[in-house]
Amino acid sequence: MLQFKVLIAEDEPPVARYIRTLVEEAGGYTVVGLCEDGEEALEQIRAVNPDVLISDIKMNGMTGLELIQQARTEYPQLLSVIISGYKMFEYAQEAIKLNTVDYLLKPINRDEFFRLMERIRETLMQDYRIKRRRHLEFLFLSGVEEEEAVLEISVYFPYPFVRIMMLHRNGNGADLLEDAGRQIKKLGDKAVCAVPYKNAVVLLEGMEDCRAKETNLEKIQTVFSASGRQEGTVTQVIAREIAT
Repeated sequence: MLQFKVLIAEDEPPVARYIRTLVEEAGGYTVVGLCEDGEEALEQIRAVNPDVLISDIKMNGMTGLELIQQARTEYPQLLSVIISGYKMFEYAQEAIKLNTVDYLLKPINRDEFFRLMERIRETLMQDYRIKRRRHLEFLFLSGVEEEEAVLEISVYFPYPFVRIMMLHRNGNGADLLEDAGRQIKKLGDKAVCAVPYKNAVVLLEGMEDCRAKETNLEKIQTVFSASGRQEGTVTQVIAREIAT
């Protein structure tokens, strides 16, 4: 399962540990650091490049707002969440200006926090899928060696196994790619990606267990094989697991 990195800046250790527990319970995240002040947090951001920053607003030295402002200057893609014990309009207004994802009040409501982390994960996944597709398109269209391709695939499909399938159809390759994308969307599967390759389309599926009775790629293949009887040919040329 893909894990996004979270850094926590909180000067009260018990609160920091509680936030870490909530992040871990939310699923899909790994906490890469607990920092007690803004200066330390900024150093950690530069070192580990987290996806999400959760920061208290009041800390010794650099405040949470100052930390976010500096961090976003250097890392515009960083998503940030402010946590505060102060229900003050000025703080919330400043947080909005800094494009923080949300402004949560202490004590933290567990359900509210989990809903927030789910929203953040979906935002991160959308960006991840765009980057993954662009990278894989470049990878396949560049014609790299198979061994190098496997290493690259393992980065973008962090699963024990990756199933690969290639689809061919007589006609326009762009239409085939669009059709494959529609089928992936219908399945609602975030572990499947389709990229162009010469006059075909390569589909990849990340898998936790290679012994699945019916994979999503097989479901897609069934759909394309049925339509292929009328429109042309659909050929599965690769369907194997690659241990990462």
